[in-house]
Amino acid sequence: MAQLTLITGGQRSGKSSYAQKYATQLSSQPIYLATSRIWDEEHRKRIERHKADRMNVG
Repeated sequence: MAQLTLITGGQRSGKSSYAQKYATQLSSQPIYLATSRIWDEEHRKRIERHKADRMNVG
């Protein structure tokens, strides 16, 4: 059965790294859903880094 987990927290609180570690403990092929608005160039770069990190799982 599929499991859905909601992870919340403040900006730059480690949500993404926690969620990725947790997801890979549950499945070798996790599905991610992350939401955010791009506020500025620094934030866009962080989002791109998160996307790249997820592509390297496995």
